[in-house]
Amino acid sequence: MRYETESLAWVYENELRVEARGDDGASEIAEIEMEKFVDPWGRSSDWQTASIEEIDDTGEWYTTRFDFRDERYQSNVKPDTVIVTVTDIDGNQLVIEDDRKSGTTKLYAGFAAAGTAGAKTVRATRPVASLGLHGRVAVAVSVGAVAGGTFAHSLATSTTYSGEEVHDTYPMPVPPTPSEGTWETPEGLEITLPSGAVYEDPMGQGHDRGFGWEYIEETTDLTVGEIGHAVENAEKVVDDGEVRYIIGDGYSETDRVILSIIGGTIVTASASSAYNEDCGATVRFDESGNPEHALRDGKPIDEVTTLIEVIENPTRIVDAGSKRYYILKLGTNRVIMVSTRLYDQAYQALRTTLTGKGPDNAFRTVDEAMEEIERKHSDYKIVHDPENGIEC
Repeated sequence: MRYETESLAWVYENELRVEARGDDGASEIAEIEMEKFVDPWGRSSDWQTASIEEIDDTGEWYTTRFDFRDERYQSNVKPDTVIVTVTDIDGNQLVIEDDRKSGTTKLYAGFAAAGTAGAKTVRATRPVASLGLHGRVAVAVSVGAVAGGTFAHSLATSTTYSGEEVHDTYPMPVPPTPSEGTWETPEGLEITLPSGAVYEDPMGQGHDRGFGWEYIEETTDLTVGEIGHAVENAEKVVDDGEVRYIIGDGYSETDRVILSIIGGTIVTASASSAYNEDCGATVRFDESGNPEHALRDGKPIDEVTTLIEVIENPTRIVDAGSKRYYILKLGTNRVIMVSTRLYDQAYQALRTTLTGKGPDNAFRTVDEAMEEIERKHSDYKIVHDPENGIEC
C-alpha cells in the first residue's frame, strides 16, 4: 500500500490518494476504506467514514481517492488520525493507522482464514513523517506461505524524508493439532483435516479467524463426512502459489465444497458458492466475507440470492486478464455486473459488484456494462453469450 495527500485546484490537501496491490496487481484487492478523526478547534470531534472515489482497479495498482477534509463543513481542517484498511479478495487485511500529531504510523496485518492459516496480529510501529506534510509514506506488505507449513508477513516502511527502509518478517507457524481425518483424492493426493483452532479477530471487525476443523465447524454447516466426501470426489484441483484449492462434489448434485489446502493440510472449507453450469465454473464466496463488498450500501444489489442468480444465469460472461465478469440483464434499464478473480476456467473467487449510472447504480444496458470493461481492459474475450451464438 502507498498513500499521499493531494491538492485539487486551490484547495490545500483536500484529498488522500491510496494505492494497493497484491502479488498479481490490482486484481487481488477487494476494497480500500478510510476512517478519519477530525477535531476542529479541539471542541467538535468526530469519526467519519471518508467519501471515496475509485480511480482504477486494473493494472498494477488499485487506486482510490478519499476526501481528506472534515466532511461536515467541507473545511480544510486536517484529520488528527487516519485509519486505512485494505482487504484482499481472500479477506486478508492490512490496516495503517497514522497519527499526525505524534508522527507515528502503526501497521496491523491479519490473515483471513479463507486465505491463510495464520491468526496472529502483526504490529509494527515506525516513527515516520506525519501524514499531510510534504512527501509520501510508503508501506509494502507481503503475505504468503513459505516452506514447512509456515506463513509470514514481510513488512517494509520507507519515507522520502530519510530514505530509510526497514524490513521485518514475522514467521507464524501453523500450530500442530490432532487429525480429524485423512483422505485421498482420485489422483492419490493425501489430504489431512487437522482439528485446528479459532482465534479472536485481530482487527476487531467481528469475524473470527482460524484454521482446520474448529474453524470450519464454526463458520459453515459442513460435517467431517462431507469434507472427506469432497476430497474423495474432487472435481478440480487448482494451484495458486503455495495454496491449493480442491473443488469437491457435495452430497447433492448442486453442492460444491471448496477446500483450501496448504502442504496437504486443509486450512479452510467453504460451501458458500455459486455454480455456473454452462461453463462448469464454481465461484467461491463466504457470507461472512466477500459478499459484504459486493452487497454493501451503494451497490445495485443487496441480496446474496441475486448475486447467485447473476453468476448462475448470466446474459454474458467476459474474461479479461485475471478477471471474469458475469453480466445479467434483470429488466428494463437494469443490468448487473459482477467481477471475479479468475484462478481457472473452473474456479473463481468473488471480487465485487460493479456500479453503473442507471437506477440504483445498476448499468442500463449490456452494452453500457461492456463499455466499463473496455474502459478497464484493452484486451478481453466474450466467452459466453448465447443470444449471439457464443457458448462456453
